[in-house]
Amino acid sequence: MSDHLDAWFAGFGWTSEALCRMGIAALLGGLVGIEREWRGRDAGFRTHLLVCLGAALAMIVSLSFAYKQWSGVPGDDVLQIDPGRIAYGVMAGIGFLGAGAIIQRPMSVHGLTTAASIWAVAAIGLAAGMGLYIIAFSAVLLVLFTLTTLNIADILIEQRQQRLLTVAANDHPSLINEFRHLLNEAGFTVRQLGVEKTTHDPPFRVSGRVLYQGAGELDRIRKLIDQNERFTFISLTESGEA
Repeated sequence: MSDHLDAWFAGFGWTSEALCRMGIAALLGGLVGIEREWRGRDAGFRTHLLVCLGAALAMIVSLSFAYKQWSGVPGDDVLQIDPGRIAYGVMAGIGFLGAGAIIQRPMSVHGLTTAASIWAVAAIGLAAGMGLYIIAFSAVLLVLFTLTTLNIADILIEQRQQRLLTVAANDHPSLINEFRHLLNEAGFTVRQLGVEKTTHDPPFRVSGRVLYQGAGELDRIRKLIDQNERFTFISLTESGEA
């Protein structure tokens, strides 16, 4: 009877530890999710919390499989299971979830940062599920530092500011070259030029990433296009990661 009670209490202790690990994972994933929610991303608080919690649960189940004595194999040997196998599957599977957060538009890609944060949160969940609390908390602090402080630093580096400029034009054999020449003559650098035909009038849409310094340059870009008879201004939007 005493042996059964000891086993029950030991099991209860492991269950309490597992619940603690899942709670910490939910907390850490939620912290990252709050930052994404605050920035208006589709993958926000609940998504990051669930990913981190699910990864922690997968790690706990994996450890339970590894610690359990599996008998009944030929020769009465004890079957040992690698606890890292489920973790490998989690990290590979999260890649598909992160891919769903990436949106590709003409001349721009959005959602890369959110996809990376989902992948990082899954790894944090595995660390919490393994009981590596200090590492898990440290990782969350680094992720939040990357998403907030480094984002501010990125804005302060003016030479890296860029916008996706889209204009409309009629058919012309050197449409892209003329568009590039117009911006280069004004002192702007333009990259990743592209042109597509639409059903609108004018039918052609020319797009390119324009690098500039200072917010005041945006008005100059707009006026530059408005003063040109060849092109019609469509939009000047952010073209970085999201």
